[in-house]
Amino acid sequence: NKIHSLNTSANNFSITNPVVGLYISGFPNPSVLDTIFIYNNYISINSNVADQYVVGFLLSTNIPVQFYHNSILVSGASPTIFNNTGGSYAINAVNSSYYNIRNNIIVNTRTSTCTNCDNNIASLSTSNSNRICNFNDMYNSGGSRNYFASSSVNSLLSWRSATGYDLNSISVSPNFLSGTDLHLLPATNPLIANKGTALSAFAVDIDGQPRNGCPDLGADEIDFSGTYFTDADNDLYGSSLLQATYFCSNNPGSGFVSNNSDCNDANAAINPLAVELCGNSIDENCNGMNDDVCGITNVTINMFIEGNYSGGNMMTPALYNSGVSIDSLNCDSVFVELHDSVNFSLLRSSTGILKSNGSVIVPFSPPVAAGFYYMAIKQRNSLEVWTKQPVFINGTSVSYDFRY
Repeated sequence: NKIHSLNTSANNFSITNPVVGLYISGFPNPSVLDTIFIYNNYISINSNVADQYVVGFLLSTNIPVQFYHNSILVSGASPTIFNNTGGSYAINAVNSSYYNIRNNIIVNTRTSTCTNCDNNIASLSTSNSNRICNFNDMYNSGGSRNYFASSSVNSLLSWRSATGYDLNSISVSPNFLSGTDLHLLPATNPLIANKGTALSAFAVDIDGQPRNGCPDLGADEIDFSGTYFTDADNDLYGSSLLQATYFCSNNPGSGFVSNNSDCNDANAAINPLAVELCGNSIDENCNGMNDDVCGITNVTINMFIEGNYSGGNMMTPALYNSGVSIDSLNCDSVFVELHDSVNFSLLRSSTGILKSNGSVIVPFSPPVAAGFYYMAIKQRNSLEVWTKQPVFINGTSVSYDFRY
């Protein structure tokens, strides 16, 4: 939700009748019911009405409330006209029994001129195992009658001492996009980035963007750093197979990098910048293809082996059935020879794996020079078969069907 621009024209000075951004109330019996989760909200109230009392988030209930990743801004100024009152709280939960307030930005910059108009960040009961408030940005401007919780609790340090809350929180002025749009400006909020604690059930921000293991405070995620991957072979490329490790300080030390583009983290010679070697059937440069940058001529053959033919233009996958191959389509190995088109002398040969559908791609590396060649097929249990006429190969690829 994005809650903003709430106001009244009347002087609404009573603390029991304030202008409230979000209000949770009720004391049902039994006292403990299902937990209420409140997360990814913007609550912005700018009030300049005289004697008006304002609360960003008001919590008065015995129902457990989890308040995570919200951004609250209370701002404006309250002059005195009638009642010499009209303070504010960014958050008030003094009458609640169970709450967990984490990873929020809670700001009150409102000021007042009246003597009874305190503008505070928070009013909470003393912490215990049922009342938790930590890992937040709790900021007050310190302006006219603008405090942390009271005139005697006017800093994060004194707040910690008085309540036991927010031992891992910070007090930093956030830079929002505007007074009503509480998106954070990425370039000017480095002290808020990665300061939260990971909450796996709340993995996306108010815009649906994923949070990492070092989430930012508030509803808007702006910094996606802190994610690192194991680099076991020290080639500066992290493993693509292992899960990320999070270092919220962005100081992971040796053995970790910020990318996961290494397809073989046990071999430093294999990484995205490695030189592809020809003819070894290894993907050195991690682009998903073996020998892709080497000059290769691919000869595609379609053929059937009589002893393996099972009908329906399919063959028995003998290599798979015998346990030689883990590929359920592998039938048998075949040899392809290229012979001179004039004197029939053997010029080149290579091998490939015939699939059960009768197709085999046989690579020749280095590439075959463009020209006409007789092709001969050899297989361990079959007679050698030649093409009737020389076949033209363009140097890159050629296809020939021996079935017809």
